Order: sequence, then structure tokens, then C-alpha cells
Amino acid sequence: MNPRITALGMSSPLGGVVQACAAFRAGISRVAPSRDLVCRAEGESDPQPLPVLEASGVTFGLRGVGRLVALLGEAFQDLAPAGDLPRLAELPVFLAVPDPMSRGIPVEQELWRDVPGKASALGTRVLEQVFENLGLWRGRQPWHFFGGGHAAFASAVAAAHRGLRQRDFPACLVAAVDSLVIPEVLEAMMGEGWLKTPDNPVGFIPGEAAVVTLLTAPRSGEGSAPLALLRGVMLGHEPRAEASDAPPLGHALTQCLLAALEGAEAPRDKWVLVSDHDGEQRRAMELGGLQLSLRGQGVGQGGLSVWLPATGFGNTGAASGAVGLCVAVRGIQRNHAPAPVMAVLSASDGPERAALIVSAPSAPRT
Repeated sequence: MNPRITALGMSSPLGGVVQACAAFRAGISRVAPSRDLVCRAEGESDPQPLPVLEASGVTFGLRGVGRLVALLGEAFQDLAPAGDLPRLAELPVFLAVPDPMSRGIPVEQELWRDVPGKASALGTRVLEQVFENLGLWRGRQPWHFFGGGHAAFASAVAAAHRGLRQRDFPACLVAAVDSLVIPEVLEAMMGEGWLKTPDNPVGFIPGEAAVVTLLTAPRSGEGSAPLALLRGVMLGHEPRAEASDAPPLGHALTQCLLAALEGAEAPRDKWVLVSDHDGEQRRAMELGGLQLSLRGQGVGQGGLSVWLPATGFGNTGAASGAVGLCVAVRGIQRNHAPAPVMAVLSASDGPERAALIVSAPSAPRT
């Protein structure tokens, strides 16, 4: 049973899901200097602009929880007309959020080492405020929250997928939100040498985004066709990611993808990989190792394309997998994808790895 991707909503530096994915496809970027921070190249006295990708028309300089609320609220409004939102708000929600401490959001001391607890505390604050701002009642169904960096959205999808397959509910919302352009966060990341600057060309450009996805179980006699099908999801663990001197070589990500392919019964000859690679050297080595491993396994012999959403959206953290899903689904819808089945890959800074398989509604099986 393949859940149906029925609707998508997005908030990003490039706009809502339709215009943002069209802009990404056209190679349009809205990289601009940070309004809050500059950088200085070694040996240079004059400050240099720090490139960022902000959804400034949505966030209006907000920080912390307020910024995440603004992004997610805009994504809900992009998902469906206002008249449909009260009905959708009654569905179960699976929300991926960043580690609040890494985004300068304070949490109770007892939660400092509790990843699920931190995700639940932040997610509840964000979602309650979003629903209040939109004039919605809290849904009758439960809310579920997921942390874990770039792979957080895939974890949320896996839980939603499991619930749909077990017929716990007929439909649900799977969402993600994150922002890396909060001034305090930018300053900390620049201090760690993670950002792209004149002195560090292999850093990343920070971005921000929120995505809301409506997943439904297939039903007999369904009228309208879905946007795409969710064919499979697989989570994995990369031990090398825990050792700073041993860059990951793509083995765990390869196993995730192959396991997801097997479960989805998807063709293996022609593929599009939607990767969260953002310009960092470690991520580049992992993506390169993945492609070599896939070639050795006979995957993608008919063509292996790689799409990099970070070129248009920047590094969107916990929302990166959701942004990748939007890019994949719109590519399928608009017939831009050179293959009917696509893989969305996520590699957290920690050991978490994930692969999502999506396809056109009529894509063939093996």
C-alpha cells in the first residue's frame, strides 16, 4: 500500500511550493547579504557580506520560536484554501523540528540531553501558536514531533507511513520547519567555520523553509489523481559520522537507498537522486561515495541524475528532506524528471541517514 501525496504547501526564500520549485528549476536564487552579520577574510580589513537565503517577506526579522511559527503558518496557508484548513487541522500531525538549543531557543535543563523531549517541547509551542494565529482549534488527533537534523523529516514520514499502513487513520499531515539565518545561529556557525565565506568556499549558505504535506491512504473509487505516490522510506545509521576525522563514504546512505528500493519494488536502471548536499566537503565525499557504490551495485545504469535543492534554498536543516520532497514531486508533476521514480536522500550532521522513494502515480514496478 503506497500512501498518496495529495497536497503540498511551502514557505521559503523562493516563495510557495509552485513558484519556489519553478524558480529552482529555472536556476533562480535569492541569495542576499545578511542584514545582521558580516565576515572578514584573513588579511583583509574591510568586512565582506555573508550570503544567506531568507524568507524575509514572511519572517519580518522575527527570531527563535516566532520565526518558526511565521514560516510554518505560511506553509499551511500555501497548502490549502483557508476554508479547508479547519478540516485538515483535525488530522494527525507529524512535525520535524530542529534542536532548539542549536537555534538559540532555551529549553528546560532536564531536556538538554533528551532529543525526543526537546523536539516535543519546541514542536508543541510552534504548532499551538500556528493554529492560534490561523484561527484553528487544536485537532482531535494526536501530534507527533521528531528531531535528528536533516533526517528528522524522513523520521516523521516513516511514522506517518506506518500509521497509514496499519489503518490507524485515513490521512495525516507531515510537516517540517527550520531556520538557520537567525543572527545568533549565524554567528555560532561562522565561528565553527561551517558557512560559505571568502575564506571558506566549501561551507554552506544558510537558508530557511517550512513544508506541510498531506498524505492519504489509497481508497477504492478515489476520484482525483494524487500528485505522487510515496513508495518507501528507510532510516539508517552512519557510524563514521560520529568521528570527526573519518568522513562518511556513503555506505550507510547506500544501504538506506537500496533497502528502500527493494521495499518499493521500484525500477533500478534510471534514477534521480535529490540530495541535501549543500557544498560542505564532508557531504560532497559522502555523495560521491554513494554514487560509486550505486554504480557498483548496478543501480542507475540507464542514467543517474543528481538534483541539489540547496543551490536554490540553501541549507534548510530539519526541513531539507521536506524541501527535497517538494522538488521531487513538482519535477514529476511538470515532467521535468528524467525518470518516473525519484529518491530523496537525507544525511544529518550526526549518524542519522534516510531515503524516501516517490514516484508518479502510474510509475512501473520491477
